[in-house]
Amino acid sequence: MKTIRNAVFVVMLLLVATATAYAQQYPKPTGYVNDFADLLTREQGMSLNEELVAFEKKTMIEIAVVTVSGLNNQSIEDYTRGLAKEWGVGKRGQNNGVVFLIAPKERKMRIETASGARSILTDSRADQIRDNTVLPRFKVGNMAQGIIDGAHDIMRILEA
Repeated sequence: MKTIRNAVFVVMLLLVATATAYAQQYPKPTGYVNDFADLLTREQGMSLNEELVAFEKKTMIEIAVVTVSGLNNQSIEDYTRGLAKEWGVGKRGQNNGVVFLIAPKERKMRIETASGARSILTDSRADQIRDNTVLPRFKVGNMAQGIIDGAHDIMRILEA
């Protein structure tokens, strides 16, 4: 009986250790613009960050622009949702955050809108921003302008 208890304890310990080892690690936010993949110049990042700060003060809607060097073997959807939850993007009780995430290595991008802002920035509108604004600039090699213009379109729609 004691051997079985010890075996169960060891298995449980291994499960906890495995779960801890595979827990998703997200970078720590540095502001509204978090360019971990170095796609923006310092000046572009600072300027866009100032615009997003002013937008949040005016509308109470938080937008995080994030570039990452990799998705850590997650889908873009799961990574973006996990990051939004970990960072707490959006106002508590209003659930009005938006995460605009770009993972250039995987050639993926996503605009994740929390439920409190989704009636304005619908999935269809987010897809339009992706298809009509962001991806055309990415395809010609101008990722920075795609990020900036995409963020501007997100703000324009949310402000309307």
